[in-house]
Amino acid sequence: MKDILMLKYIIFFLLLCSNLFGFEKHDFRLDAGTGVSRGNTHLTQFTYSINYNLDYLDNTLDLVISGEGEYAEDSEKKLNNRHVLFTSLDYRPLNVLPLTFFYFGSYSTIEEQSIYFRLYQGAGIKWIIADFKSVIVSVSIAPLYNYEIEWNKQVKDYLRYSLRPKLVIYFLSDKSCFLISTLFYQPKIRNTDDYRIEWTTALTI
Repeated sequence: MKDILMLKYIIFFLLLCSNLFGFEKHDFRLDAGTGVSRGNTHLTQFTYSINYNLDYLDNTLDLVISGEGEYAEDSEKKLNNRHVLFTSLDYRPLNVLPLTFFYFGSYSTIEEQSIYFRLYQGAGIKWIIADFKSVIVSVSIAPLYNYEIEWNKQVKDYLRYSLRPKLVIYFLSDKSCFLISTLFYQPKIRNTDDYRIEWTTALTI
């Protein structure tokens, strides 16, 4: 019940901001589902996802808030408790310049990874190297801060920096079908031998 009340407060706050600050476009989507299975596996599950996007002054300022989560338990009361909230803010001072200043942060609890609370945030600059309408190439750089508390109360915090090349290919003029390929390189600032490399590619139709 508390999660439902909190979700209502979040929705009310987003709608209030869109009216007070005159955002030109705003989109909201909420998905939720539940499932119960009985037999060899007794499982009760609830999932949800939210997404809110605000645009201001012809895409000069973009705010995105999204979240997803899952709560499940089986007959032995083993829980799969996972909740993630993500926020991002992009600011382009001049649309004629290929520069974007951005901030992003995520707040999560993931019981299956023994993470009671994780705060992950960063801020940096994105530079559009090439924009051919149907093909966009960009690169961004940002310092990252990670703070997490495990279920055993152990605390971890560290700094990384992120270098991210990104390729977007639009196959249709209305941009309804596109391919996004992103490479993340994220070494620790004090120990560059400890790094993450992640490459993702997704096709949206």
